[in-house]
Amino acid sequence: MDTTRLPPPEELAALLEYREDGTLRWLPRPRSMFEDERIFRSWNSRYAGKSALTADNGNGYRFGVVKYARVYAHHVVWCLANGAWPNNEIDHIDRNRANNRISNLRCVSHMENCFNQGTRSTNTSGHANIFWRRDRGVWAFRARVHGRLHSRHYQTLHEALSARDAFRSAPRG
Repeated sequence: MDTTRLPPPEELAALLEYREDGTLRWLPRPRSMFEDERIFRSWNSRYAGKSALTADNGNGYRFGVVKYARVYAHHVVWCLANGAWPNNEIDHIDRNRANNRISNLRCVSHMENCFNQGTRSTNTSGHANIFWRRDRGVWAFRARVHGRLHSRHYQTLHEALSARDAFRSAPRG
């Protein structure tokens, strides 16, 4: 994540309030943040106390603009709760991209984030990374990590699931 244009966490805390339901609200801004009195009053009467970062990017993620920087709501919630911008990806544990409760967010690597994907509509096994190889009559496990493809074949679905779970829990460098 490029943090060069993002407001520092202390400034973010002065601009936004996190609520336990996972929503963000604009806080009233002090007069010192504005060039003149009219803009100060206009901004506070129009935005203070209202929901913030509520636009949908088309994929279910909430976003908005803070201090001329486009930010995602789940990144802002993480920053407000932890006092720093995330240095990795933020994963929605329940896969609901609109649920930005801090208890539903975790900072993970890209690979860990990919493991939390749901099954695809073309999936034949009902389990991620596992599919039936009709041409060989076996179950296959396939995953790509750091550009390298890992693929194995198994006689039973249970064996393939066990192999997948072992692969996921193995340490990676």
